[in-house]
Amino acid sequence: MSASETNTEKQAKRHSPALIGIGIAVAIGVIIAVVLAVSVAIRGNDPGDQDDNAQPVPTAAEEVSVQQ
Repeated sequence: MSASETNTEKQAKRHSPALIGIGIAVAIGVIIAVVLAVSVAIRGNDPGDQDDNAQPVPTAAEEVSVQQ
């Protein structure tokens, strides 16, 4: 079974808007990934960055005993 039309120039013209859209979507995805990676690298996650006044979250058992 063969293709009914094999005019590749005509097919390239018809597909160019879709290919441009795919290229733009990929570029936006790469930009978002790079911005996210840079943001995480800059902020870091050092143990010294935690708030000294932070209170531990009570467990369900502790909440029940506090309410009674």
